[in-house]
Amino acid sequence: MGLVDLIVPEANSAEELAYAKTLPAVHLSERAICDLELLAVGAFSPLDKFMGKQDYDCVVAEMRLTGGQLFPIPITLPVDEPQKLDRDVALVDSRNEILAVMTIEEIYEWDLTKTAREVF
Repeated sequence: MGLVDLIVPEANSAEELAYAKTLPAVHLSERAICDLELLAVGAFSPLDKFMGKQDYDCVVAEMRLTGGQLFPIPITLPVDEPQKLDRDVALVDSRNEILAVMTIEEIYEWDLTKTAREVF
């Protein structure tokens, strides 16, 4: 399996940006922006999105994704703004610049203290 590449091809960027402008915005923290960039360029391969609950639980408990691949820390997207499932959102920075489009597939809560204790 090669590196994941989530960068929109230049030929499609104007169309994607126009679409993103029609979506509700989710503001990302500086940390979440760093994780998004690492996902986009494949540095977190084999991940192709922020972790769902099953991968999160498995990584916290066993340092492995549900598919068995070694993965040392959970990569999640914490947000303060509740969103609807199965909906596309625009991920934006503090200046409201659009960084990405994401489909919300799952929303779950996790315990920061437990995660820190288990992972670190």
